[in-house]
Amino acid sequence: MGSTATVAAGATNTMRTSGTLRFNVGSTGTGMCEMVGTVTVYGTSDDLIEVDGGLREEFNPGNDDEDHPHAFLGFSDGTVLDICYINGFWRINRVASGSAHYTKVEGVDNDDDYSDRATLTGTIAWAVCGSAMVKAARRGATAR
Repeated sequence: MGSTATVAAGATNTMRTSGTLRFNVGSTGTGMCEMVGTVTVYGTSDDLIEVDGGLREEFNPGNDDEDHPHAFLGFSDGTVLDICYINGFWRINRVASGSAHYTKVEGVDNDDDYSDRATLTGTIAWAVCGSAMVKAARRGATAR
């Protein structure tokens, strides 16, 4: 079964997509969308994060640390990626696992291959970009 997203009545769907998209508006003014496919995430230039494939978007982290732009990308399947530009490279690390299959290829050359590339394959309906994240402590772990 696919992931779903609800859109309020009168809201504009600004999601740009390619692939299979189903969006049905019911009598209550809510809709459900489902995206099935592959999404690839990578950094470009020194200030842009690209999402390509089943979803397409360009995010500018725009945080206060201009030397090290940093962002979290969250996906509808539950995956969260931590993305940071440091020492000429875009580094991507998974900080929360979702249902989509995850692979990563590390960038190794700061001239031509300066970004890790993370790929999610599965049901992805949306992505959100933000600058902060909080996780609950694991059971049995003590807070410091």
